[in-house]
Amino acid sequence: MASGRVECDTEGTKVVAAGPAPDGGLRYRITHGVAKLGDQQAVVSFAVVGSEGRKETVRVELRYHGRAK
Repeated sequence: MASGRVECDTEGTKVVAAGPAPDGGLRYRITHGVAKLGDQQAVVSFAVVGSEGRKETVRVELRYHGRAK
């Protein structure tokens, strides 16, 4: 699948291309700094072109719990 667009709904989320996957697709590294206490969630959406030219949106939900130091 080829990626056409990447969108993050939360400031602090970083998406970086990580090279080709073994199946010929693309790999991405998603990181997010924990800056708030408690349960948090962020969403990254990838606009991709799948097999046979189908356009799809793939959503990745990040869930984490911030703790005080």
